[in-house]
Amino acid sequence: MPVTRHLVRFRLSARLWRRLRATLRHADMQALAGSHLPATPIPDAITYVVTAGRNTVRTSDGAIPRRLEPLLKVLRRIVTIGERRLAR
Repeated sequence: MPVTRHLVRFRLSARLWRRLRATLRHADMQALAGSHLPATPIPDAITYVVTAGRNTVRTSDGAIPRRLEPLLKVLRRIVTIGERRLAR
């Protein structure tokens, strides 16, 4: 099955950029690095892979570390902005 990729470039507002940086610091990616997955897979759960610097966190609905939740919320907001730009 062919995969089509789209690159959407846009600028973040200064406010959203500051929020992203602050939530990234608060998440403490170095401490969270590794996999945080539910013991039993959850059907239709979304899996997230977030990399910052040399630290990668893999997690899924049902097992998202509390410290990562605000960062995922900001990242979802950024993706939504990108989707809106792509739809234009």
